[in-house]
Amino acid sequence: MKSPMNPGAPSEVVKAFFDHLMAGQPDLALQCWAPDAVWHVTGGSSWARDYSPPEYLAMGAQWFAQYPGYTYKLGRLSELGQLAFFSIRSQGGEAPGEAEGLMVYRIVDGLIAEGWAIPASGGGHNTF
Repeated sequence: MKSPMNPGAPSEVVKAFFDHLMAGQPDLALQCWAPDAVWHVTGGSSWARDYSPPEYLAMGAQWFAQYPGYTYKLGRLSELGQLAFFSIRSQGGEAPGEAEGLMVYRIVDGLIAEGWAIPASGGGHNTF
């Protein structure tokens, strides 16, 4: 079933998710996710595990509370089949100095079905 909130391509679904988050609309952001979706934080960090969509948003709030100086820059949002993805570079988080990684979202029937945060610096130990 397609979501009326996100009828478009994978990148449009991910963009809608982030637009709702940035607008302070977490309930609408959650509507971009399938109810049984899973967000995977990979690597060796204590943050690394699987999260449900509500747990993912709660983890994000906890992250920003723990790292108030955290800043990031996102690369261009791209697509490949069901996937929408972008690179991320950050500072002020768990990793010392600048960190980088990849964010990947799999879209099924207009909803985020699965996602991955994949750290690419620090040997994958520290989340960005």
